[in-house]
Amino acid sequence: AIVGKGHFRWAFERFSSGGTLILSDLDRLVPEFASLCRSVQSTMRTENCTAKAFLTPKGKQGFGAHFDLVDAFVLQIFGQKRWKVYEHALKLPAQGFPVDAGALGEPLWEEVLRPGDLLYMPRGFIHQACAEEHDSLHVTIGFRPFRWTDLLEQAMTVISEQVEPLRRRVPDGGRPTREQVKELTSCVVRALEDPSTFDTALARYNHRFVASLRPLPNSIEVNIPDGSQITHESLLEKRPGMLCYVYRSADEVVTIAFPGNFAGTRPGGFEAPPSMEAALTYIAQASTSFRPADLPGLSEKGQLVLARRLCVEGLLRLAA
Repeated sequence: AIVGKGHFRWAFERFSSGGTLILSDLDRLVPEFASLCRSVQSTMRTENCTAKAFLTPKGKQGFGAHFDLVDAFVLQIFGQKRWKVYEHALKLPAQGFPVDAGALGEPLWEEVLRPGDLLYMPRGFIHQACAEEHDSLHVTIGFRPFRWTDLLEQAMTVISEQVEPLRRRVPDGGRPTREQVKELTSCVVRALEDPSTFDTALARYNHRFVASLRPLPNSIEVNIPDGSQITHESLLEKRPGMLCYVYRSADEVVTIAFPGNFAGTRPGGFEAPPSMEAALTYIAQASTSFRPADLPGLSEKGQLVLARRLCVEGLLRLAA
């Protein structure tokens, strides 16, 4: 972070000498970028989505040829920047490594981005960009999508809870025999063929995904209402960026997970009895405002209790 006059002077001097300035955490600092990143997270089911701004002096290049481990949208704000995109170093790479700029050859795509232009850069494609005759500012929205390896990782956790041999120590100093590996592999394959394994894994991932999100900067109000002013006909809405996920655990507890839950007993979710599942699902799927009287499967008293509690928990608010 740049704090104080001395740091701003240093940044100005670096920029004046041809350096690129990077402003990170726009998704935390600017409500509009926070909302944009939340939309990407909702669509891609990704926990990681960030916004950064890159200010490059005219005629300069901030970085040499490289590739990223995340997908990215590049939005040109002002100035112009010439982009060159080359064949991917490795299709969908899992880790980075240096790029030999001398072996790149001709670019697959070359174009100048102008204000308002949007470029999608898939992970792994080598690229470089240089500002044209004026200073250039662009914003990059980077995200890592929900991958098969993420789902399989969660599935393996589920399987390890069911298959006792997977929880044992690897024998012989970490050098198992082929027979031991074959036996465990058979156990894993059988578990993966059970549809309930992936159903459970996906449910856990969705809960973790939603619970890991931060409330948007413009969605938190200083004074959280106690709910007493809410009636059956009060018009309610979810706070901005409040993605929700409802699931029922093995012990028949229904949870609605959502970002923050700063007033709750467990981060990221509100627990309720099975009788409230239909009402919680209605709230999770709601895209417009609604009234407590609209909540299905509950008595009038139950509708008020749930609506008021979720206002206190931070999921709902009175509609503007």
